[in-house]
Amino acid sequence: MIEARARGRFNPRMSEPPSESRFPQPDWVEHLQTAILLLDAEDRVRFLNPAAEDLLGVTASHAGVALSRELRASGLGELVARASREQRALSAQDIEWQDAGRVQWLDVQVTALPGDLTLLELHDAGLRRRAQEDRLRHDRQALSRRVVRQLAHEIRNPLAGLRGAAQLLGRDEPDPGRRELTDIICVEADRLHALVDEMLAPAGPARMVHENVHQPVDRLHALLSGEAGEGVSVERDYDPSLPELELDANQLFQALLNLGRNALQSGADRVVLRTRSARRVTWDGNLHRLAVAVEIADNGRGVPPELAESLFFPLVTGRDEGSGLGLAIAQEIVDRHGGRIEFESEPGDTVFRLLLPVPE
Repeated sequence: MIEARARGRFNPRMSEPPSESRFPQPDWVEHLQTAILLLDAEDRVRFLNPAAEDLLGVTASHAGVALSRELRASGLGELVARASREQRALSAQDIEWQDAGRVQWLDVQVTALPGDLTLLELHDAGLRRRAQEDRLRHDRQALSRRVVRQLAHEIRNPLAGLRGAAQLLGRDEPDPGRRELTDIICVEADRLHALVDEMLAPAGPARMVHENVHQPVDRLHALLSGEAGEGVSVERDYDPSLPELELDANQLFQALLNLGRNALQSGADRVVLRTRSARRVTWDGNLHRLAVAVEIADNGRGVPPELAESLFFPLVTGRDEGSGLGLAIAQEIVDRHGGRIEFESEPGDTVFRLLLPVPE
């Protein structure tokens, strides 16, 4: 429809005055949600609508030179030339668009118009890419959790038999030195059994009730304040206007506790528990008009870059004494609440953000 209306009477607002005739601008162009650009034969930007200004972060009066340069750098110039040469519409996905250090991914439709004009329709590909990445990450995490749980079940029964045999040997062993060895076997078997139990938790279904998220966050603050060492502060920064949610307060507290203890163990001397509202956020391909965000921020060492992609997988940890299960369990609990966990990290500034959707 855009192409049909453009023929003969599409005279948009100019990014720079053309040397020849002007084109009339129909009123409906201003209200289109699709970002559109109009190029002349020299690939100069002659028009962009408000949706394009918002998407690309430019204004019509400053668009000409900057956008023409970026069109060439992104590879769109070749697509425009081909569409003009073949006089047909072409499309491309995942075009990388950079402007002032900002990177965007675009899906593009290019249509050759009469009069050596070319129409570009731009769509933000970021939502689609994030949805694909979320699904891939979710599938990988789910597969990893299934493998770990199956392994834990296979370990549990032989481990109990091993401990029982060690107890029997120690009971009938007169040599104190040998009894000490059987005691060591029992202690290590108990440690492994506790690790297996942690792999299998949380096993029960979530028990959802109408609750304010500050209830488990307050419990977290009280516990972390007691566990924090000397010179470490645990602070609260709440938004008191947050709506109530359907949640399992006990399970959510467990997820927050795993995140909070990681913050304490990162070498931080300041941990902040923050609650905020988040509007129009997307995960798993769904747009949520309103969500509650619980943030745990610290000024510790940060997440090692090599662990960033696999941080929520079971048995992945950056600490020698860690089991690598805390974040995986937290992610599973948040999944049951229909939410997600995301993080931003650099040395001295790490934020783990737990997002929970507010029902429509």
